[in-house]
Amino acid sequence: MGMHVIQSASPEPGYRLRLVYRDGGEVVVDLMEETRAGGVFEPLRDPASFAQVRLGEQGRFVEWPCGVDLCAEALWLEGQAQGRRW
Repeated sequence: MGMHVIQSASPEPGYRLRLVYRDGGEVVVDLMEETRAGGVFEPLRDPASFAQVRLGEQGRFVEWPCGVDLCAEALWLEGQAQGRRW
């Protein structure tokens, strides 16, 4: 299996990201726990900041202007795991 590459990232209510991958896969990842944990994720507690998500270099990650970034592969795996819990 090849590396997962994100085609689009859309913020959703409740600190969720809807990610569409180039291979047609789609996941929704809940990042509420990360935002509550604080630390580097502290700026993302502000919904306006969270909404500023954008694609990183060649879709290999998503990033925010505050300096937080998350790997496309890790987000895919987390979205799969969370999807099994819903």
